Amino acid sequence: MSKERLEEIEREIERSNNATLKGNSLGAERMILDLHEIGRFEWLVKHAKEQAERVQELEKFKRDVEQMYRYIHLNSKKSVREKEALQEQNKRYREALKLIMRRTDYELYPDLIQINTIAWKALEDNE
Repeated sequence: MSKERLEEIEREIERSNNATLKGNSLGAERMILDLHEIGRFEWLVKHAKEQAERVQELEKFKRDVEQMYRYIHLNSKKSVREKEALQEQNKRYREALKLIMRRTDYELYPDLIQINTIAWKALEDNE
């Protein structure tokens, strides 16, 4: 409805402008007064205010989305760094387990085989 109303007002203003160009300023004034009397100018002002409010809402929404994007982007970078740090930590644990396996006398400490197996499984599950 508002688009049609705007087009109607636009046509009335165009007719008023044409009347003025043709030297019929009284006709142009009458058309403007008619627009005023039937509330078209008030409607235009009201519509313009509504549109301005909507623009402000959309600008705020845009700022909020941009802020959310930055937050998510920074957190994803942080998550990648954390994952890489955990991978490095797991790599160090694996190297330590390998060293323990090479240096352990399993005949003296048979329980260490089971402990070592549990530790390797835990590291594999984290990948």
